[in-house]
Amino acid sequence: MIKIFIILFALIAIVYSFNWLASYSGEVLFLLGEYEVTISPLFFVISSLAIIFFSILSWSLLASLYNLPKKIHSMKEARNNEKVQNAIISGLVNASAGNVNAAEIEIKKIDKIKKNTSDVMVLLLKAQSASLKKDNAELNRIFQKMGSIETTKMLSYRG
Repeated sequence: MIKIFIILFALIAIVYSFNWLASYSGEVLFLLGEYEVTISPLFFVISSLAIIFFSILSWSLLASLYNLPKKIHSMKEARNNEKVQNAIISGLVNASAGNVNAAEIEIKKIDKIKKNTSDVMVLLLKAQSASLKKDNAELNRIFQKMGSIETTKMLSYRG
């Protein structure tokens, strides 16, 4: 409620100021070299506000154009992370159900999106898939990689 009164008071003050400027009979004098330019105070205030507004607008536009590549990269990275997470979930479900082929397809999707990933869940999916395929060499390599990561060190002792 207080905000409404403040906004209303500011609006009334602006209207009163412009009314006073419109009825003021003075002049603003600019000396540009040998030239003298006289304008009304109302035109001076409106043109000054327009210059300030367009300066802020152009600065904001340039700043957003400067940050555009970073925003596009972060959006692409977020989309890729979402695809990887969906592939991990689908792969773990398929591996838990015993469907090795579908789990391998999800692992290939993950490897295509992110090269050389050592995400814990990806390693767990690869270990589950290698265990289902009975590929002991691959399983041993995955568990050694898990041993180098602090959060999966205890899990790697099992392998």
